[in-house]
Amino acid sequence: MKAHLWSKLVIAALCLIAAAPPPSPMLAHAKSLISAHMVDPTSLQFRKTRVVHRVVDGKSLTIACGEFNARNKFGGYTGFTGFAYEATTMHGVLSWDGASDFSFFADDGGSEMDHPGSFNDANASILAVCVGIS
Repeated sequence: MKAHLWSKLVIAALCLIAAAPPPSPMLAHAKSLISAHMVDPTSLQFRKTRVVHRVVDGKSLTIACGEFNARNKFGGYTGFTGFAYEATTMHGVLSWDGASDFSFFADDGGSEMDHPGSFNDANASILAVCVGIS
């Protein structure tokens, strides 16, 4: 009886694993852009990650959203920070701390210093999609 119950649990677990969605290449790219700008990339943690499809300013976009946390140069975790990534309009990852601190990690390896217009109306609209579904 116990063996029969155990086999049902194993089958149920395998079905759940098989039903998990495949990892998104877009989300993986966003994570690699974020990782490249961290002081300690090995400490990087992600949560609430998802890929959404929305019409923003008349364009159909695919947007990767989520939150990340990593250790700073003093070794302490800084707290989770939201991010949005969209490849065709944004061309990078826009992150925000929930207040007024924004960072931009560009597809070309640059940052907001290299892309002074990174926080523009189009990117603000994309960011609003991620904030609205957090």
